[in-house]
Amino acid sequence: MTMAELFWFDRLARREIDAALSRVKAENGDRDPGYMVDDHLDASPARDRYRLSITSRHATSPRMVGAIVIRAAGDSVTVEHHFGWHDDGQAVLIDKLDKAHVTEEKIVTLARDFVAEFFRQLPVDAKR
Repeated sequence: MTMAELFWFDRLARREIDAALSRVKAENGDRDPGYMVDDHLDASPARDRYRLSITSRHATSPRMVGAIVIRAAGDSVTVEHHFGWHDDGQAVLIDKLDKAHVTEEKIVTLARDFVAEFFRQLPVDAKR
Protein backbone atom coordinates (compact mmCIF):
# COMPACT_ATOMS: atom_id res chain seq x y z
CA MET A 1 0.00 0.00 0.00
CA THR A 2 1.39 3.40 -0.91
CA MET A 3 1.64 6.30 1.50
CA ALA A 4 -0.88 8.24 -0.62
CA GLU A 5 -3.41 5.41 -0.19
CA LEU A 6 -2.79 5.30 3.55
CA PHE A 7 -3.27 9.07 3.83
CA TRP A 8 -6.62 9.05 1.98
CA PHE A 9 -7.77 6.14 4.15
CA ASP A 10 -6.76 7.99 7.32
CA ARG A 11 -8.69 11.08 6.19
CA LEU A 12 -11.72 8.94 5.33
CA ALA A 13 -11.53 7.14 8.66
CA ARG A 14 -11.38 10.38 10.64
CA ARG A 15 -14.38 11.73 8.71
CA GLU A 16 -16.64 8.65 8.50
CA ILE A 17 -15.38 5.49 10.20
CA ASP A 18 -14.24 6.72 13.64
CA ALA A 19 -17.57 8.29 14.55
CA ALA A 20 -19.52 5.29 13.26
CA LEU A 21 -17.58 2.73 15.29
CA SER A 22 -17.64 4.91 18.40
CA ARG A 23 -21.40 5.29 18.03
CA VAL A 24 -22.00 1.53 17.78
CA LYS A 25 -19.67 0.93 20.74
CA ALA A 26 -21.67 3.41 22.85
CA GLU A 27 -24.99 1.83 21.80
CA ASN A 28 -23.84 -1.66 22.78
CA GLY A 29 -21.58 -1.02 25.77
CA ASP A 30 -24.04 -2.58 28.22
CA ARG A 31 -25.79 -5.02 25.88
CA ASP A 32 -24.41 -8.05 27.72
CA PRO A 33 -22.38 -7.78 30.93
CA GLY A 34 -20.38 -10.87 29.95
CA TYR A 35 -18.98 -9.19 26.83
CA MET A 36 -16.99 -6.03 26.17
CA VAL A 37 -17.53 -4.02 22.97
CA ASP A 38 -14.53 -1.91 22.02
CA ASP A 39 -13.50 0.25 19.10
CA HIS A 40 -9.89 0.37 17.95
CA LEU A 41 -9.36 3.80 16.45
CA ASP A 42 -5.68 4.41 17.00
CA ALA A 43 -5.48 6.99 14.25
CA SER A 44 -2.27 7.02 12.31
CA PRO A 45 -1.51 7.95 8.72
CA ALA A 46 0.24 4.58 8.37
CA ARG A 47 -2.69 2.53 9.68
CA ASP A 48 -4.55 0.46 7.09
CA ARG A 49 -7.50 -0.80 9.18
CA TYR A 50 -9.92 0.06 11.96
CA ARG A 51 -12.09 -2.36 13.91
CA LEU A 52 -14.84 -2.89 16.42
CA SER A 53 -14.43 -5.99 18.57
CA ILE A 54 -16.52 -7.96 21.03
CA THR A 55 -14.65 -9.97 23.65
CA SER A 56 -15.82 -12.34 26.36
CA ARG A 57 -15.05 -11.18 29.88
CA HIS A 58 -14.94 -14.84 31.02
CA ALA A 59 -11.48 -16.38 31.33
CA THR A 60 -13.00 -19.75 30.43
CA SER A 61 -14.28 -18.50 27.05
CA PRO A 62 -11.21 -17.21 25.16
CA ARG A 63 -12.66 -18.06 21.71
CA MET A 64 -15.83 -16.06 22.28
CA VAL A 65 -14.53 -13.07 20.37
CA GLY A 66 -15.41 -11.35 17.13
CA ALA A 67 -14.56 -8.25 15.16
CA ILE A 68 -15.63 -6.20 12.21
CA VAL A 69 -12.61 -4.91 10.34
CA ILE A 70 -12.63 -2.00 7.90
CA ARG A 71 -9.54 -2.05 5.76
CA ALA A 72 -8.08 0.00 2.94
CA ALA A 73 -7.82 -1.94 -0.32
CA GLY A 74 -6.34 0.25 -3.03
CA ASP A 75 -8.93 2.92 -3.83
CA SER A 76 -11.74 1.06 -2.04
CA VAL A 77 -12.56 -0.20 1.43
CA THR A 78 -13.32 -3.78 2.45
CA VAL A 79 -15.49 -4.70 5.41
CA GLU A 80 -14.95 -8.12 6.97
CA HIS A 81 -16.09 -9.80 10.13
CA HIS A 82 -15.01 -12.88 12.01
CA PHE A 83 -16.18 -14.90 14.97
CA GLY A 84 -13.58 -16.83 16.99
CA TRP A 85 -15.75 -19.97 17.27
CA HIS A 86 -17.07 -19.98 13.69
CA ASP A 87 -15.32 -20.67 10.34
CA ASP A 88 -12.08 -21.32 12.28
CA GLY A 89 -12.02 -17.61 13.12
CA GLN A 90 -11.40 -16.73 9.47
CA ALA A 91 -12.55 -13.34 8.18
CA VAL A 92 -15.62 -13.25 5.95
CA LEU A 93 -15.95 -10.46 3.39
CA ILE A 94 -19.16 -8.53 4.07
CA ASP A 95 -18.84 -5.61 1.66
CA LYS A 96 -16.43 -3.82 -0.62
CA LEU A 97 -17.13 -0.12 -0.96
CA ASP A 98 -15.80 2.45 -3.37
CA LYS A 99 -14.36 5.24 -1.24
CA ALA A 100 -17.12 7.58 -2.44
CA HIS A 101 -19.70 5.25 -0.87
CA VAL A 102 -18.13 5.05 2.58
CA THR A 103 -20.39 7.08 4.83
CA GLU A 104 -20.85 7.17 8.58
CA GLU A 105 -24.38 5.79 8.20
CA LYS A 106 -23.23 2.89 5.99
CA ILE A 107 -20.51 1.95 8.50
CA VAL A 108 -23.00 2.25 11.41
CA THR A 109 -25.39 -0.10 9.61
CA LEU A 110 -22.66 -2.66 8.89
CA ALA A 111 -21.33 -2.47 12.46
CA ARG A 112 -24.81 -2.83 13.99
CA ASP A 113 -25.44 -5.85 11.75
CA PHE A 114 -22.16 -7.36 12.95
CA VAL A 115 -23.07 -6.89 16.63
CA ALA A 116 -26.52 -8.41 16.09
CA GLU A 117 -25.03 -11.35 14.19
CA PHE A 118 -22.38 -11.89 16.88
CA PHE A 119 -24.98 -12.27 19.62
CA ARG A 120 -27.31 -14.28 17.36
CA GLN A 121 -24.59 -16.81 16.48
CA LEU A 122 -23.08 -16.99 19.95
CA PRO A 123 -23.28 -20.60 21.15
CA VAL A 124 -25.99 -21.15 23.75
CA ASP A 125 -23.51 -22.26 26.42
CA ALA A 126 -21.61 -18.96 25.98
CA LYS A 127 -24.72 -16.85 26.72
CA ARG A 128 -24.44 -16.64 30.49
